[in-house]
Amino acid sequence: MVGMTVTATVFWEQDLQYSLPTPVPADRKAPTLGTDVLADTQLAALLPHHRDRPLLVHTFGPSCPCSRFNVDHVRALMRTFADRVDFVALVQCTDADNGRESLDEQDLDILAIADVDGRIARALGVYATPQAVLLDAKGRLFYRGNYNVSRYCVDRSTEFARLAVEALLAGRAPLQANAAAEVAYGCSLPADVEPAAAR
Repeated sequence: MVGMTVTATVFWEQDLQYSLPTPVPADRKAPTLGTDVLADTQLAALLPHHRDRPLLVHTFGPSCPCSRFNVDHVRALMRTFADRVDFVALVQCTDADNGRESLDEQDLDILAIADVDGRIARALGVYATPQAVLLDAKGRLFYRGNYNVSRYCVDRSTEFARLAVEALLAGRAPLQANAAAEVAYGCSLPADVEPAAAR
């Protein structure tokens, strides 16, 4: 009986819970597509953007299994688009040094910003990891959502972040609202799951 309980617990912790949507915080405020999110000078100071190239913000959670599964897909995006798109990782962590070390362990050669309090993620409308945020060269929100319909990123037809980058670079309109792209499957931001008294 103990063995079955342990097996069920491990299955829940490593797989089953991530097949359910990540809870959306009740106080979530998300900018709409087309919003110049970098018009907020405080956010612009925290999120470097050269304003001559698009920027893909990879929201990474060091303790999130889905973020770890997603790293190969992010590397593939970087190999494909690094000559035309800037990339930055927004590391969701409770300790800046440990967050950066966790990203380094994933061997993802990308500028890392420790978002210890989740402030930057929340300003972008992100509430889970891994998520992608794509800004156009003027700092306007072009896409925010999932990389794919599953954490394994194996379905090329639903590689939402890749499709968004291709649309932006081709001068097409942002992807229309897609429920599969907008419902997060992953981990809540650490700042959203900590007790309010600890913040």
